[in-house]
Amino acid sequence: MDLSAQGESFLHTYEALRLEAYDDGTGTLTIGYGHTDLAGPPRVTPGMQITPAQAAEIYRNDIQQYIDAVNNAVEVPLSQQQFDALVSLTYN
Repeated sequence: MDLSAQGESFLHTYEALRLEAYDDGTGTLTIGYGHTDLAGPPRVTPGMQITPAQAAEIYRNDIQQYIDAVNNAVEVPLSQQQFDALVSLTYN
């Protein structure tokens, strides 16, 4: 399965777009749509700034690993809404 447009819209609402690196309140630097170093490149550094296009590309790279993780882990049929919720949970 793949993340639906509704699921992606929810994630973008929950993970508001931030074009400058910020501390997420736990000491973790975050940028874009909730991207952190744990998700992979690029490494988030203090003062880092990105464009909306870069944020979209980072998000696409980040979200795919969570889509794949849900697809690989779940062995029962899911509705689209259930799948979207699991991807969101895994992403966060």
